[in-house]
Amino acid sequence: MKRMFPFILALLLLAACGAEPVEATPTPVLTTPTTAPMPSASPLPDYVPPMDFEPVSVWQAEHFCGRALLYLGAETDGVTPFKVYSCFTYEVVDYLDGNMLMSARAFSAEAAGSGDFSVDCSKGGLWLEPVLGTSSLTGKLSVDGDRLTLEYTGCERAAWAEDIQSFECRLGGGQPVIDSGTGENDSVQYLPTEFKRLPDEYLGRAMYWMPMFEEEASAGQLRGLKAGDSYADIVARFPSPLDIWSRDPRTVSAPDGWYDTFYGSEAGTVFAALYYKDGLPSTVLITCCSYASFQLDEGLRITELSVAAK
Repeated sequence: MKRMFPFILALLLLAACGAEPVEATPTPVLTTPTTAPMPSASPLPDYVPPMDFEPVSVWQAEHFCGRALLYLGAETDGVTPFKVYSCFTYEVVDYLDGNMLMSARAFSAEAAGSGDFSVDCSKGGLWLEPVLGTSSLTGKLSVDGDRLTLEYTGCERAAWAEDIQSFECRLGGGQPVIDSGTGENDSVQYLPTEFKRLPDEYLGRAMYWMPMFEEEASAGQLRGLKAGDSYADIVARFPSPLDIWSRDPRTVSAPDGWYDTFYGSEAGTVFAALYYKDGLPSTVLITCCSYASFQLDEGLRITELSVAAK
């Protein structure tokens, strides 16, 4: 939840110096909702994120400094399609302050019978490249029972990254990483390598553990949410802390601009939060370069959905 401690500290310092007192910024207070109880979440529908093939299995990354899913298609003529959705945190240092930001990228390829694959890293109308600073990424996919491995063997720099001396593409070792060295938003990408197959029933459920990706927002795929669904449905379909899961947001009366964070940071490109207006929960905003907005009424029902593609 957004805090205002720096402002309160400033008030104390001004008072100590004999300055004219300043009216304190309002802070949230606990209330008892007078409207109907919070609607319950409806049953989760099966949901698969955008991809150019029909997946037959889903795999979860292990030993990865983030969270990643790999969707695997059926082999056809010796070629097996797959798509990886991964999110991870990284640090950006601004002056003396460090911010932990979240990034989310997705890439896809087709593995030949030998397992060799090459990722097309063109943006395809999206804001972010599938793989940071590269025009192509090559590797090998192998499956051993319920274990799947992605080994990355090489990459070619994108035109914009060719003259950046600090650019690094470290594909070996325990955690492959691409780092532009600029220290800016979305300047780092970690690549998952080891995956474990999830039970078949998770094929249409696993994406609910992940933040929203740019591919979803730009395609208007908002986890199956629609007008008339409830705030509880939103919470059930995106990652969020336990206190948000278990609490009616109307028990907090907050000033305009106050928000509860689901995931990410407002300083980055991946961020989700519930915003308050006139003391009531008003809007859930989910950003991923593009952003989706869910307007709520007093009964916590979605009245309007909108997507702004970047």
